[in-house]
Amino acid sequence: MAYNISVKFKENGPGDFSDRWRWVERGIELLRDEGLRYNPNDTLQYRELAWFFQHKMGQNLDDGNAYYKQQWAQEMAPLFGPQGTNFAELLNPTTPETRTNAQVLRDKYKMDAAFAQKLDQQYGPLDWRLPEAHAIYWGARGLEAAKENPGKVKADDLITVRRNIYQSMLQAFHHGRIIEDPFNQTVRLEPNLDLIPKVNDAYETIMSEDAANRDHIATAHRNFLKDAVYFLYENNHVKDAAKWYKMLSEKYPDKTILENDPNSFPHNYSLDEYAVARVQSEIGDTSQERTTAVVQGLLAECLFKYGHRTG
Repeated sequence: MAYNISVKFKENGPGDFSDRWRWVERGIELLRDEGLRYNPNDTLQYRELAWFFQHKMGQNLDDGNAYYKQQWAQEMAPLFGPQGTNFAELLNPTTPETRTNAQVLRDKYKMDAAFAQKLDQQYGPLDWRLPEAHAIYWGARGLEAAKENPGKVKADDLITVRRNIYQSMLQAFHHGRIIEDPFNQTVRLEPNLDLIPKVNDAYETIMSEDAANRDHIATAHRNFLKDAVYFLYENNHVKDAAKWYKMLSEKYPDKTILENDPNSFPHNYSLDEYAVARVQSEIGDTSQERTTAVVQGLLAECLFKYGHRTG
């Protein structure tokens, strides 16, 4: 439904993917409201539900993804507030409106506000208007179900829900901040650099819990560290970039840090050299979020230098 049927529908107008969204949302509801009701201990159903949020909505492979994000944010904003972090009123509602919101979250969306807050403290603060937070939520619920019923879980099932968590954390770092333009009445997504320590903790924790897949997770961790250094440097957080570059160098000294350069070990590149080489390679990348990161970083650097000259 959410994948094969939804893509058969075209835009109703520029940017209007309402027909597709109807099928995506129905797919989510089928798993969440029916699948988990009858199979509450099925780890892979939690994985599939988290995957809808992580991949179908969170990534940009479907050309309707911006519309999906917009629709989901509009549904979540009344519940989680204008910043996507309002747990106080969900846990202790004080007005008829907030009591209704708490009930809607529980009854319609099948979410436990206390469990979501616990995850937000561990992994965030996350913006719960965005799909990545919900991918993390359902992945974590899958891990909880597995703990409660270890005899019904296959060893290979756990890594699938763990991936939901660390891959969604990476996505939240890449594009987990909503920037609103009140003049044009538009929004855009930008990197959330504040999440970098929490993303790193997620990788480190999952590696410690899953010895069988540690090497595989370590590869993803190394790629995250490379991105963290680059994004921080591009946004003029040079001191923080240097700290994470040191960690990258110490944890993975024998792994290359640049594509198509077999000699690009950390000890062969200074931080500046690495950042410049990354800019050169990213310019040719067609990824929207990576291009946005480059442009945003260059603008930030320009404004920073302009401010120093005019201050």
